Amino acid sequence: MDGFGQSDRARDAWALYSKAFQLAEDGRFDEAVLTYDDLLARFGESNDSVLKEYVARALVGKGVTLDRLGKTAEARLLFDWVRQTYGDEAGLVFREQVARALGNKAFALAELDGDREAALPIYDEVVRRFGAAVEPELREQAVLALANKAWALYGLGRTDEALAVCEQVSLASPAEASPRSKPVADTLVLRGTCLHELGRHQDAIAIFDDAVTLYGASNDVDLQTATARALTAKGAVFAQLGEPEPALAAFDDVGNRIGSDSRVSLRRLAATALNNRASLLDQSGRREEAQAAYNELLERFDGDEDAFIHELVERTRPRLNWLTSR
Repeated sequence: MDGFGQSDRARDAWALYSKAFQLAEDGRFDEAVLTYDDLLARFGESNDSVLKEYVARALVGKGVTLDRLGKTAEARLLFDWVRQTYGDEAGLVFREQVARALGNKAFALAELDGDREAALPIYDEVVRRFGAAVEPELREQAVLALANKAWALYGLGRTDEALAVCEQVSLASPAEASPRSKPVADTLVLRGTCLHELGRHQDAIAIFDDAVTLYGASNDVDLQTATARALTAKGAVFAQLGEPEPALAAFDDVGNRIGSDSRVSLRRLAATALNNRASLLDQSGRREEAQAAYNELLERFDGDEDAFIHELVERTRPRLNWLTSR
């Protein structure tokens, strides 16, 4: 085949991969799988290096999409196939897809199947194979594996170990992972949570302040969410320490930053902060202020279609009724 023909096929492969990726991003998972299958059927046997790269990407993309459809066993087979087929390839694209396959397999085991113990050695394999790589793409995958390992350890109740891994993530240089990326941001907040649970309350507050400093001015929803989570956690620490004023200030800061933002992750945190504020005022005997906060929660979020917010509102209503009747 001449160069023009190869280039034309590569464009077709790129178009199919881009289409499948976008379909998955739009939540059209079944269509995405069919499109990945079309790419694999047309180019899966090719020996052309560019087409082989698209095939590797498509295999991982299909696996991720199958996970989102709840077909974790099928996805795991694809991730294992990628590891076996491309594990010895030297090209960056192939090595990155192997890292992604391993990381996604571990994540599915931990978060979808609930088998966090089984995920840990796979995260370790990603770090061992790619943590010292010179390529930023591979080092980013290693940092992501560390971040997910920290959450898995925390979910297993191994807080000391989770904290140690969080600290490894926090030490990652910009060449390894942007300090403003979602995994690094989420792990910084988790680091503060671990410190709090281990009784190191002032250290936890300092970490939450670091998160607000790093991410507080961002327009990115993931980083805004990390900021709000840090402030909510900071408020909870102060409340537990018997210091209501800085706790209330942290809860107010969440509401002020989020405002009337309609994105669900931020709505949930705004509702949680309002509920925490009302509860703390209630526990402090500041009945009128508590009643006003509960009323604000209901005014803003009564009728919200999100299940988490709906449950929070319904738990609030009896307490507000009791306060109103007194």
